[in-house]
Amino acid sequence: DETADNYDAGANVDDESCLYTGCMDVEADNYDAQANTGDQDALCLYSGCMDELASNYNAQANTGDQEVLCAYTGCTNPDADNYNVGANLDDGSCIVAGCWYADASNFDPASTYDDGSCEFPSQGCTDAAAFNYNENAVTDNGSCLYGGCTYLDADNFNPDATVDDGSCVYAGCMDDTAANYDDGATVDDGSCLNVGCMDPDGLNYDESANFPGGCDYPDACPGDINYDGFVDVSDLLTFFQFYGMECGAE
Repeated sequence: DETADNYDAGANVDDESCLYTGCMDVEADNYDAQANTGDQDALCLYSGCMDELASNYNAQANTGDQEVLCAYTGCTNPDADNYNVGANLDDGSCIVAGCWYADASNFDPASTYDDGSCEFPSQGCTDAAAFNYNENAVTDNGSCLYGGCTYLDADNFNPDATVDDGSCVYAGCMDDTAANYDDGATVDDGSCLNVGCMDPDGLNYDESANFPGGCDYPDACPGDINYDGFVDVSDLLTFFQFYGMECGAE
């Protein structure tokens, strides 16, 4: 065999003495199935990490790009307390400080322990129309107060008001001489009723009256003292009958 190390050009009968130098270890990268001789320690190549400090150290390895092959486990997060600058394979051991409270403005879901750094946004009333508007508040906490009339019986009752501001209006008659005077009214609504005689012919005619009352009229027959429809002697006798009597005497 011309490829054999000990090829003999003069031989005409193969005595199966051919020698082939190469690696005979089937686990080697350069295993040669034909090889039957050679220094195996020198010839066989085993790719792997040769650094004893690496997590994947291979005692048999004797070749290969060590920067690519060697794995160094540890924390690869530069923000972690235990960051390992030499690690190239994260092993989940990172210890990261941060805020654990979801309501905080700086909540850090990647943190592994709370370091007391949580910052909570200022809370308060964020409605500029409210009494207690807080311009520094970031989060509304439902504390807004709205002024208005809170009394149901008021004419201007405001169902949205939470604080009574003294603005309640009660309409009614404010004239204390009127029949329907309302001492609780704060606004006169023109409803005052002035009872009186509204007939200009009445003796007690009241030009300010707007609600009819009793009118007194002149006696159509002034001399008819006994009211029999006639002015005669009987009226004169009636007059003399009571003449000189003290009014109110029994």
